[in-house]
Amino acid sequence: MGSKFISALKCFIKCPVDSARLMLTSGYESRPVESIKARCPEVEVESFGFYVGLFMGIIFVVLCVMAYLFFTRLKSLSCTGKCFSLHEFKKSKCFLFVYLLY
Repeated sequence: MGSKFISALKCFIKCPVDSARLMLTSGYESRPVESIKARCPEVEVESFGFYVGLFMGIIFVVLCVMAYLFFTRLKSLSCTGKCFSLHEFKKSKCFLFVYLLY
């Protein structure tokens, strides 16, 4: 499974338009299939959508975890309700944290 997964990801990076077109069509169009087979002969076109979908799901979960950690850390600074104006916000430790992230 690992080599099929990696080869599907490499093919997705090589030709993202045809990959998306292949995954989004309900029928079996010949143009994206032929293009993917020509550029990536090692990829099984039948299972290509599964592996790319699995990759996108993993990326989504990782981004959700990062957002959760970010907002948990921001909440732990307890700057909620203390910053009434931009001038007061810049003096607080909350501004320093947000500034250092960017």
